[in-house]
Amino acid sequence: MTNLVTLPSTEQKPKPAAKRGRKRTSLQRAQDVAEVEKLALRGLSHAEIAVRIGKRTGYTLSRQIVSYDLARIRRAYETSAVESFAAQRNKELRRLELTFAEAFDGWEKSCRSKDGGNPSFLTIILQAHDRLVKLMGLAAPDRHEISGAGGGPIQLEASPGPLDDARRVEILKRHLARLEQAQEAKEPAAVIAEAG
Repeated sequence: MTNLVTLPSTEQKPKPAAKRGRKRTSLQRAQDVAEVEKLALRGLSHAEIAVRIGKRTGYTLSRQIVSYDLARIRRAYETSAVESFAAQRNKELRRLELTFAEAFDGWEKSCRSKDGGNPSFLTIILQAHDRLVKLMGLAAPDRHEISGAGGGPIQLEASPGPLDDARRVEILKRHLARLEQAQEAKEPAAVIAEAG
């Protein structure tokens, strides 16, 4: 008797279809999604959510379906937040454009009077323009820096190890001396300003 070794076939055999229960109706899915969201916000796990919904509805949900429903909820939140932000931004843009247009009309009308133009309209026009440019993202970013005394570099000191009381007192005395020097540098200008 000879043993024949069979090699695996390169042909792919069709897999048997997985047994599935009935699909949820649109109404059931909507009710389940609302319940999944509520239970997830309470901190329940996917398995706990599936069990609770199964008890309520009489049909079983897998953890994967709960996970899928939560992913759909998350995508809906993200889309809603982006749309909400865009809508609010557009509303502000329209409001600023209206302010800009009305201030410009006011400026033109004030220029026709015998007193000349009212400069308060120009202030409003410039402020509205600046806000429009910032809201549209066209303004250069504001630059914020932290610097040392007189705009110079920040002086840092490295400590060789844990500080004892004598070292702390020494550091405090140096900082106090720097503060006094900075104060003295400012005082002559203040005295001159008071004398004038």
